[in-house]
Amino acid sequence: MKKIFVIYTEKDPEINRTRLLTIKKLLEDDCNYVFIDRLDNNSISHQEKWFKELVAADEIVLLNSPFLKKSKWVRQELRIAKLLGKKVRMMDIKYIDRISQL
Repeated sequence: MKKIFVIYTEKDPEINRTRLLTIKKLLEDDCNYVFIDRLDNNSISHQEKWFKELVAADEIVLLNSPFLKKSKWVRQELRIAKLLGKKVRMMDIKYIDRISQL
């Protein structure tokens, strides 16, 4: 089982809870463990949980969005992923929408 950490920006109005649930389901279909902070982090130590999940991830999925450059959190997550030597795969939201309709 592969652990996947999803990076996204909430600044993009197209990235909402429903779409994140769809993405999670699609990625989990391959028997993966998928962590999406907005959906999976109800910890009292929110930052600690987020960091542990990022460190434990085998792969990072970055949701492509025109709003990425406006998010300091996305930049921070990518910086940490790079320092940890994580593989980052970019996914386009429109591609996800097409796949989910199959």
